[in-house]
Amino acid sequence: MATKLYMVELIVHHIPYDEFITQLPEHRKIVHELIYKDIFLSYTVAQDRSKVWIMVKSESESELIHYIEKLPLTKYMDYEYTELMFMEWAPVKLNFSLN
Repeated sequence: MATKLYMVELIVHHIPYDEFITQLPEHRKIVHELIYKDIFLSYTVAQDRSKVWIMVKSESESELIHYIEKLPLTKYMDYEYTELMFMEWAPVKLNFSLN
């Protein structure tokens, strides 16, 4: 099965402060693991923390949903996703100095 690319938009609802503080470390750990595994290509949070956007590589919709619902704070969010045709972004420019 071919890998698909999805843009996921999560709408954040009120998260009780105690829940947020206790679950945030695990949430971040899973996000970093999925980025390291090249499943999450990006994870972006709005300045006001009302939305999150995640670019995800996945074999299927069910796999995509599994990844999103694996995140502990997702239970405080609604989400929708769109399969993408392609994505372009600026390449990372490395500046080397021989000095």
